[in-house]
Amino acid sequence: MSDLAVLLVALDNDTTAPGVDGGEVSAVTDDAGNVWTKAGEVVCTHGAAADGVVCAMWFCNPATALSIGGHVTASFASAHKASAASLGKWARALPPGGAVAALASSVAVADFPSSIDVATGDESVLRLRGLASRSNLATALTPTSTFDGAVAQAVGSASNAVGIRGESLVTNAASAASHPTLFATDHASVYAAFRLWPLSQGSGDLVALPPALAAIGGVTGSSGSGALVAGASSVSVAPDLHRAATRAVGGKAHAPWQFFAGDTWLIEVQCVDEDGMPYDISTAHLEWILASADRTENFFVLDVGTGIEVTNSLNGVCLIAIAASKTAALAAADYVDQLRIVLGGITMVQLWGVITVLDPLMPFEAAPVGAAPVAAVDALRRRAAVPKGAPRQPWPWPVPPPRRH
Repeated sequence: MSDLAVLLVALDNDTTAPGVDGGEVSAVTDDAGNVWTKAGEVVCTHGAAADGVVCAMWFCNPATALSIGGHVTASFASAHKASAASLGKWARALPPGGAVAALASSVAVADFPSSIDVATGDESVLRLRGLASRSNLATALTPTSTFDGAVAQAVGSASNAVGIRGESLVTNAASAASHPTLFATDHASVYAAFRLWPLSQGSGDLVALPPALAAIGGVTGSSGSGALVAGASSVSVAPDLHRAATRAVGGKAHAPWQFFAGDTWLIEVQCVDEDGMPYDISTAHLEWILASADRTENFFVLDVGTGIEVTNSLNGVCLIAIAASKTAALAAADYVDQLRIVLGGITMVQLWGVITVLDPLMPFEAAPVGAAPVAAVDALRRRAAVPKGAPRQPWPWPVPPPRRH
């Protein structure tokens, strides 16, 4: 496994106070030694032990891959009669500086699951709701109509009367209420919004998995051993979903770039899927952002007509152009950029990476108004006092050729 891994756990309760985090899932570990972090936990109870249900959510960005056949183990603070878990992964990585953008929880006593929401900023997030139920009914969850879909459920037997379900949504919307449909019983829910950043492999290609649920599996247990083990063998990519999804998330991370402040920047991008097939972007919405390295400030937000030009729509080619007057205002520093497109109702990041802005060695003196580009280049060369006999680069433009990707 890699990417963002999430473990949803349902178990009967020891905690007798409703709506609190009783710390009943004490730890989560895996065979590869990765560090797991608790997003949240909440208990639904009538006031006595083992009369309700607990929902817990733990997550990890594995530094070491968990191989097929490996295990993820949820340890309990005490032995429990019933437990269930659902293990999943998403094709996204968590950025540094805080993974959980927002968190909420809710309980429903002898009722249907309630609506729950969390507010986030203008950023890409994975919204994930875990829903634990005091029931062994195998009824499937009907996800919220605006969500990507339900995660795989795990439901116990007559002696293991709990179940775990969930639903997910990848979005940049600041609000998205989760209100799935299920039978009435005791329910406990944890709803988290995880900050996302596209994950790249060493080749620079995005991992070929869907934007939302990539692979997931569930287990149940009733041994009372105080732990529940989820096997990674239950986590596998469905081929049909894989093929459909790669057409939606194709793209790559670019190598680190360096530009001078005060130069005209030209960046040519071809929007392609994982197999290198170009998208038809004639009807696509394109957005390019340059932000501070910590992603707290956007310096440029460009779209078609305001800095982005579609130059070959059928082959997915566009040109990003930033005027010299705008780049001159940038301080010498590292920045991050991304090109995002919306096509056929699907939002995807096509290109992203690091841009280092450098200060030029000398002030720029503009060419006379009306001067031809080649004349302007010659004027610059004379100002730089090129030694006699030195090679002269035959640029056809007053700026380097655009980068091609």
